[in-house]
Amino acid sequence: GAGAARLDEVADFINKMTGRGTMPDMLKGASRFLNAFFFSPRFMASRFEMPFTVLSRNETVRKEAMKASVRFLATGSTILGLLALGGADVELDSRSSDFGKAKFGNTRIDIWGGNQQVARFAVQMLSGERKALGSAEIVPSDRLDTLIRFIRTKESPWAGAFTDVLAGETLAGEDVTLASAVLQRSRPGSMSALWDAAGDEGLGVALAPLAFIGVGIQTFETEKEATTPTGGLKGRPRQH
Repeated sequence: GAGAARLDEVADFINKMTGRGTMPDMLKGASRFLNAFFFSPRFMASRFEMPFTVLSRNETVRKEAMKASVRFLATGSTILGLLALGGADVELDSRSSDFGKAKFGNTRIDIWGGNQQVARFAVQMLSGERKALGSAEIVPSDRLDTLIRFIRTKESPWAGAFTDVLAGETLAGEDVTLASAVLQRSRPGSMSALWDAAGDEGLGVALAPLAFIGVGIQTFETEKEATTPTGGLKGRPRQH
């Protein structure tokens, strides 16, 4: 009945909140295929679905979604503000790949749990613009390239290694071989963060352990900043 339907909507909202999105009916039978080529497809789906829960026809879901959104944004903004006071550079332009991240040296901290990438992707697709890394320059952004690059960030490790080899470079713009692609992609994310931060000056190494508790950590130099490559993700990023 109507009561059961409302409970189903609440359960679906809880699933989305905890990173288990709803796959379209046409893709449900392809879950094994999707898991082989993409990193956690249901989690990725939940990041796209969550903003729309504030429009739910279910009053309980709508209220809880609004409260959760306010708490999430307020907490994240407070953390970024404190990091800025501690000396971090915080990017506020949503057209930049560094949007909402705190940067210490060449190490970036992403506290948004997968939501930042979706927000940046949506803005770049809608505006057709991006902000070049390492500068304040706003440049035109090819939407197809933006889509392809977003998909590449969501690939499984082995699919990502294969794509890197085909493209001849990583997403950071660094030249890649089969051996380096396999090595880079075979390391667990937290260990990869430590490895990449090892060559960074300042707080890079100290911040890298945050990757073990789910915080996104990236270390790379922009083309404008790069001098001599030292490994990891350091190279010449193009568009993110």
